[in-house]
Amino acid sequence: MPSQFSKPTGLIGRLVGWIFANRASNVRRSNWTVELLKLAPRDRVLEVGCGPGIALKACLKTVTDGTVVGLDHSDVMIAQARGRNLRAVRKKRLRLVLGTLAELPHDEPPFDKIFSINVIQFVDKAAFIAESVKHLSRDGILATSFQPRGGKPTREQALEMGKTLETLFTSAGLTEVRTELLELKPVPAICVLGRKK
Repeated sequence: MPSQFSKPTGLIGRLVGWIFANRASNVRRSNWTVELLKLAPRDRVLEVGCGPGIALKACLKTVTDGTVVGLDHSDVMIAQARGRNLRAVRKKRLRLVLGTLAELPHDEPPFDKIFSINVIQFVDKAAFIAESVKHLSRDGILATSFQPRGGKPTREQALEMGKTLETLFTSAGLTEVRTELLELKPVPAICVLGRKK
């Protein structure tokens, strides 16, 4: 079952998507992360690991003249994100891509904002951040949110992960690096943000 949270598949994957979309803490964390991005109407925005499309829906409220792209390596999650945001897909305001960050086309125009929510726990952190920075426009913002789950997580673990990510963001050349906290149970959600100069 834990693998279903990193790459949902089949019937169980659909149930996991339902949990992602309906658990109150997930919805709060998604909306909070999108608020921290301070989106503008013409932004190009990429969510890596878009899941069932909750945060994408929040992005589309502000990004009215730009482009929103949702990327996920689970076809189940892409299908749920499409169903949840079908009108935006049909109007070409939202593009959904099956695959990983490393598989994004090299000719993809850079993004003003790139973010992920509860993805960083499942990937090589340094490689993920470096690849994200490659796809950022100059002055673009990268944001990575997470909330430790499973095995009795602690507040200290969450804060320690935030410090680790701050170091990796700085090593990847990002500036104005900062950490934000959202008080949730059982431990806070953390969002680390940085700007590409």
